[in-house]
Amino acid sequence: CVKRGIPVIHGDLNSNLDYLQNGSFDCVLLTRVLQELTNPEAVLQEVVRIGNRGLVGFINFGHILNRMQLAFAGRMPRNVALPHEWYNTPNIHLGTIQDFRDLCSRSNIEIIRSFPVGRDRSFLAAQLPNLFAYACIFEIRSNEALTDCVYKMVLSGDTSDITNCGQFVNIQLEGMYLRRPISICDWDDSS
Repeated sequence: CVKRGIPVIHGDLNSNLDYLQNGSFDCVLLTRVLQELTNPEAVLQEVVRIGNRGLVGFINFGHILNRMQLAFAGRMPRNVALPHEWYNTPNIHLGTIQDFRDLCSRSNIEIIRSFPVGRDRSFLAAQLPNLFAYACIFEIRSNEALTDCVYKMVLSGDTSDITNCGQFVNIQLEGMYLRRPISICDWDDSS
């Protein structure tokens, strides 16, 4: 990344990230580290604060093979994704895809989309990811509550018709419009 001029910050995610400004990055990437963090919820809040969006990938402890190892062998799962014994693993917060969805909901983090990772783009992993995806990647962003029932949204698209703050616009999604227009408080050329 550095050779290509892409800014990279190397540090301890378990420490405070307050030295980074809001919206400092287009995208913040966390790959297979969430389960190793002391406070994953706080780190996810920092991800959506410092980045316009985040990509978060993690091991799905709810995968059927993990469940079977627990149920039938009576032991903590060991496999390619979880290669360590229970007593020397760096993983301290194992969770499932549904656990992550619940955490995002409680933390006002919007899940834009998810990419379940299964064997050979498995149909079952796509349809029942909590059971058949051995990992998952989520694209997330802040869903900040400003007041009761009022949320900050960052949208991207054609902003050429926006002329001033307070203007109301209709939002179109795949051939349909939202029922009510929304008020614009700030915009730029892309959002």
